[in-house]
Amino acid sequence: MEKQKVVDITLQIDALEYIDKKEVYQKVFSLGNLESSDINDRLILISLLGLTYQKIKEKDSMITPLAILMKITGQSKDGSYFYQFLETLSIITEDFSYGVKKFDSCGLKTSQEIINKIKELLNTWMPF
Repeated sequence: MEKQKVVDITLQIDALEYIDKKEVYQKVFSLGNLESSDINDRLILISLLGLTYQKIKEKDSMITPLAILMKITGQSKDGSYFYQFLETLSIITEDFSYGVKKFDSCGLKTSQEIINKIKELLNTWMPF
């Protein structure tokens, strides 16, 4: 997308009232499709993905949380609802991870345990 288009969209969003901004957020960046009613599950998912992102980024500065999620899930860039959810989760994770040096591993010790927990939490995603 052209930088000017992003600026234009940002200006349009900035001009919206709170309720309209909230609606944009819910349509574009909501994690509401996770079945769990426990906020900690969402925060754990973001923390574990952020930790994984941080560790891999030390070796590959071009990696994104989305690329990690696509590898973990085997998901392709197909425009499906699940792919869009992974994009949203990736963007939120990058935002929450910005400038963060310490992530909670939630007591998990190995990278495989972390990946398995991410998969477990992603399995609670519902397509509606």
